[in-house]
Amino acid sequence: DLPPVPIGEALAEPERHRDRRAEVRGRFLPEDSITVFSLTPVGEEGVKVLTPLAIEGAAPDAPVLLVDRGFVPAAGVAAFLERDRSEVPGEVALVGRVVPLALQEVAPGTAAAPRREWLRFDGARPDAVAALQAQLPRPLAPVALEAAEGPRGALPRGGITRPVSPVSHLGYAIFWLGVAAGAVLTWVGI
Repeated sequence: DLPPVPIGEALAEPERHRDRRAEVRGRFLPEDSITVFSLTPVGEEGVKVLTPLAIEGAAPDAPVLLVDRGFVPAAGVAAFLERDRSEVPGEVALVGRVVPLALQEVAPGTAAAPRREWLRFDGARPDAVAALQAQLPRPLAPVALEAAEGPRGALPRGGITRPVSPVSHLGYAIFWLGVAAGAVLTWVGI
């Protein structure tokens, strides 16, 4: 793995740093967090917590970095959010995977009422990013960060999702093995 890049590089060239690890320091803005319904690979229900991060050293009106902090099981969502919103946010240092966002020209803070619970959110969908940006008081940065795994047992359970190929390689292998076996059987004359 390559070492993480500073978040400034990823912000300057989002596509070049897609799926690359980046590091950032800043302060979470938990009052603007949203939750997105999620299922684990084993079927456990819960939510992913997405929270804006004010980047260290940036101007007070600078864009915020959206951070996918990870998964919280359904049974612990209310307690986690209550604790998260009641604590005074301190400085955090994060490492995570860079995910470019499909930003649109939308004025921050123009949504009639903010939605805190989302059924789904896809940063590649311009309509979803525009809806989120409209409910935040500051604009979004051109990338989001999927936080790396935190301490064992801590919530939310972060973890960098590796990009997955939509191709079933096992299916291809079985298919070509069958073709090769057929060719050999034909050549032998059976």
